[in-house]
Amino acid sequence: MRSALVDKALPVQRAACAVLTTLFPNTTTPPAQGFSPSIAVLSFSEIEALIAQVMKAFDGAEIDAATRLTFAHLMGHLLGLTQVPRTTTIHVKSPPQSNAPATDEASTAGAAKPQPEVISKPLAQPLEMMTILGTWMSKQTTTRKQRVGLLHAYSALFNLLGPSWVEANYRLILTHLAKDLINAPKVSTASRADKAWIRKAVGILLRDVIGERMLSEQGIISAVMDVVNGMIRPFLSAILFSASNPRAMSPGGGTSGTAGLARGQSPEKSPGVDTMMIILKELAGLLRQLGNAPPVVQELLGGGEVLITVACSTFGAGVRGSAVSIQCVLWSYILFPFDSL
Repeated sequence: MRSALVDKALPVQRAACAVLTTLFPNTTTPPAQGFSPSIAVLSFSEIEALIAQVMKAFDGAEIDAATRLTFAHLMGHLLGLTQVPRTTTIHVKSPPQSNAPATDEASTAGAAKPQPEVISKPLAQPLEMMTILGTWMSKQTTTRKQRVGLLHAYSALFNLLGPSWVEANYRLILTHLAKDLINAPKVSTASRADKAWIRKAVGILLRDVIGERMLSEQGIISAVMDVVNGMIRPFLSAILFSASNPRAMSPGGGTSGTAGLARGQSPEKSPGVDTMMIILKELAGLLRQLGNAPPVVQELLGGGEVLITVACSTFGAGVRGSAVSIQCVLWSYILFPFDSL
């Protein structure tokens, strides 16, 4: 069946994807009517081997949109299998025997032997699962066709895992897409056009696939907090802990409110320009989707001082313009709270 994934006939490839999806179902995608759940279990190495076959198929000369989407769904399904809890047996080591004098043979023979412990855990952690896609995306030999297929696989994976999983792991997804993926060697050394293309693709995943379809109102507020605390805060920390930057102090000589946001945090590597453009655009989308500025969001952004600090940074015009536009949205919610209802 694996060889059929790279068959010359596209209908055969799509049929092979459907067969593999049916043979190895998981709890999030129940088997088709009339089929019983399969007892076959794929190992991590087998999943990686199937994904490698899918990557070869993505680069086929005759591949069309329907076949690409079918392969993307299969890749998302295979990666989703790593998040299904599996029963594992762990052999617990017996405690070391003391140096005390040995007891009689009867009591020693009657001592209970350690029993193996049965636990349930997924095959891979979410970060390890996301790294599989990121590794393929960052390879120098990955072609444009394969990158398009990988982006479709991201979408299929998020839709398969569902809103609850996405909300619980939003910060991990945000860091992976907006920071790790955009800073991959294949992307960071690409031309300006390729960087703009990947920024647009990541923005579609964050906004159209996740933001507008999967996040609840509380999930949106949590996402805003993840964006600020996970991305903007390290950026401000890099600025405020820089001895050569006078913005670390307020005009009156005291510590500004923005400095309070980064208080107690050690300097971190500042996010790149592409990362800042992605997260600021997503922050604007989250605030517009929220429709107002709850007190927790206003406090988190310091009434706008955080965004003003970003706008006054030494980053490019795209970052400054995005920060100013978000500041205008925030002020409109603060000054005209009832107009946003």
